[in-house]
Amino acid sequence: MDTNQQQNISKQKTSSNWINWLLWWQIGKDELQNQVQNYNTLKYWQSARGLSALFLTFSAVINILFMFSGMMASLVLIDTVLFLVLAYFIYYKSAKWAMITAMILWTFEKFYPLVYGINPTIVKVSQSSLIVGILFWLVYMHAFYLAYKVEVAREKQNTPQQTQNTQQTPQAPTQQMPPTQQSTM
Repeated sequence: MDTNQQQNISKQKTSSNWINWLLWWQIGKDELQNQVQNYNTLKYWQSARGLSALFLTFSAVINILFMFSGMMASLVLIDTVLFLVLAYFIYYKSAKWAMITAMILWTFEKFYPLVYGINPTIVKVSQSSLIVGILFWLVYMHAFYLAYKVEVAREKQNTPQQTQNTQQTPQAPTQQMPPTQQSTM
């Protein structure tokens, strides 16, 4: 294979990676397998759980900056705390419930303004930022969903090993003690 063909394949993989990030529910088998096999060796920004935690932390920092600049009310501190708690449980505890909660919370955060309009007392931004919000939603959802799928795959991978270990472990035979003889006097 010549270098031009290799470059074309590389470009196709790169463009399909970006499309996968926008089509968040489509997880490539290679990507999932890489995440599961290299779970403990991937760097923070390479792992799905690391990216999920990084995105949530980034959003918490942005919330705080917007709050201090006067673009958001102090109510965003609730979101900020939730984001940081979820980031902790996703990265350090690999909690699937936190990944699902992040998906639900993030969806609510981004689509509530579309359905009910922007409340100017909470957020002081233009409606054009809703498009940016939807793009952020797509990217974040890919990270959350991939992190969830990785944990499910790891759980499936570990389950057969656990059942094999319990089947192979010999159980100690139970010995019955002879009845004690009672002497009669």
